[in-house]
This record gives sequence, structure tokens and C-alpha cells, in this order.
Amino acid sequence: MARPVKEEYTMLREEIMESMKKQNELSIFISTTVCTFIGVVVALDRPNPFLYLIPFIILLPASFKESNYRRSIACQASYLIVFLENKDSFLWETRYQRFSIKHRSHSQRLRAILETLEFPLLGLLCSILFWVNKPIYFLLLCTSNEDTVTNMHLLMTFLLFFLPLFCIAIIAWNTLGYHNFRKQIQKNIIEWRQYKRHEMQHNR
Repeated sequence: MARPVKEEYTMLREEIMESMKKQNELSIFISTTVCTFIGVVVALDRPNPFLYLIPFIILLPASFKESNYRRSIACQASYLIVFLENKDSFLWETRYQRFSIKHRSHSQRLRAILETLEFPLLGLLCSILFWVNKPIYFLLLCTSNEDTVTNMHLLMTFLLFFLPLFCIAIIAWNTLGYHNFRKQIQKNIIEWRQYKRHEMQHNR
């Protein structure tokens, strides 16, 4: 029984487009939600600075989810190139992959990086607002509760100062790899070809 190549190709192309659509929707939703939340907190009278760290609760998982979408798209695109595309049928992914690697300029790489900066920038904005308001909040705490302020409070303040930086680093690690998207596809192509050779040897 012959493989339904056209149907399989169409199905995977639809899955790639769906993943790209979900990735874009996720980006818009997270950006809108975080910006709205920050606007509400800024409008409060003397807001607790820890409120500015709340967006990291959604920024961190969202960055992992966006990274998973990217890996899934790269895996599917490379599968199309190795198993379904040839000179007698489809060649879109193959040609686009070769074209992107050969003709991609430094400005295009920079543009790809800038396109994925929204999550790290939102994290940086939250961090700056936290750092600006934390000393004021802590000063008020010291003034009103002098007996309760201990070295532990100072240590926690020091640790919390670097916590946002750690979160931003994780978010950036998940999102900024998009400019290497074509390299990820090329890596997956090599892996799929190795799997294909192994499968052919096994089926002999």
C-alpha cells in the first residue's frame, strides 16, 4: 500500500501553520496581559513592589511554551524535507531552507532577535519597576517597624534584588534562540536522515 504522501504533506503543513498561529496568539496575549497588569499596579497608591514580580509567573511558562512551539515547527519542517520532499513532488521547505541559510544577512539575523525580545523586555520592565520601588518600600518598612527589621530582612532584600535577573536570563534563553531557527532545522534534518537510514536498514 503506497503512502499517502500528499495527504501527509498537507497535514504537516497545516500543523506547522497552526503552531505558528498559536505562537503568535500566545505572544499577543501575554504581552497584552502583562502590560495591562503593570498599568493597574502603577496606578495604585504606594503599591507593594512585589506586585511587579507577579508577571514572571506567566512570562516564565510562556517562554517555555513558545520555545516548544519553535522546536515543534523545526521538527516538522525538517521531517517534510527529509521524508516527503523530492524533485518529483514538493520542494517548498527544502528550497526555503537553502535560500534562508545562503542569503540571510546580519540585518535579518538582528531583526529575528528583535522580533523575540518582547518577553525579556517585559521582564526587564517589571524588574526595573521592582528595583525602583523596593528601596522606597523597604525604607517605609524600616521606619514603621524598626524592631522587626533584622539581618534576615536585609539578606532577603539582597536575594530578591537578583531574582528578577535570574528569571530574565531563563526567559531570554528560551526566546532569543529564534534567530538560530534555521540552524535548528538543519540539525533536525541530520537527525531525521540518520533515523531514515536506520529505518531502511532495519526494514531490509
